[in-house]
Amino acid sequence: MTTVRVPFQKKIPIKNPTGKPWKIKANISPSVTSWKGYYTGTDTLSIPANAVADYEVTYEPLSMTKHDGSEKIKAEFHEATLFFPLPDGAAYSYILKGKATPPNALKDDNITIKAKTDHVQIINVKNWLKLRQRFSVTWQFEGDYPYIIVNGANTIDVSEDSIKDYKLCIYSLKQTAAPAKLTVTFKNEQTDDYVFSK
Repeated sequence: MTTVRVPFQKKIPIKNPTGKPWKIKANISPSVTSWKGYYTGTDTLSIPANAVADYEVTYEPLSMTKHDGSEKIKAEFHEATLFFPLPDGAAYSYILKGKATPPNALKDDNITIKAKTDHVQIINVKNWLKLRQRFSVTWQFEGDYPYIIVNGANTIDVSEDSIKDYKLCIYSLKQTAAPAKLTVTFKNEQTDDYVFSK
């Protein structure tokens, strides 16, 4: 298990019971084409005679698996097969299963704004996919701050595998007694995947 878009490594011990060293190929095949690249590892593994070597797999999912509130996400796990053909004609085969939890905040910004002064906050929104994404944008305060006015575009389009600046305009009619906490969420409505900034 890992947070979506955060890499996680796991070592798988592979045994060579023969008296000859092995150099075997590793093949990783995802269960679903869109999960290609979620699991990665080296192309080959060298194992000395009568020894065990660790093969390290990296799981870096670009989409979340099913969680509370994720009606559009159907996959309970991301699955792939790890296959090692052996020199004697046999093979080792492993089923890889990973779970991707909701994302961490893009960034926690502590900013100071003067009352009755316009402020533009720039948020860097990254598209982690190899295709263009449209995000709907929402924001919410922790608590009631009717005297703070927040404005920004309702959507943002981000080209494949790139970063785009989002401008959030903030104006406060008066000083606050305590810091106001605002969360801005960028959600892909088609997939239910999202990122957010605090």
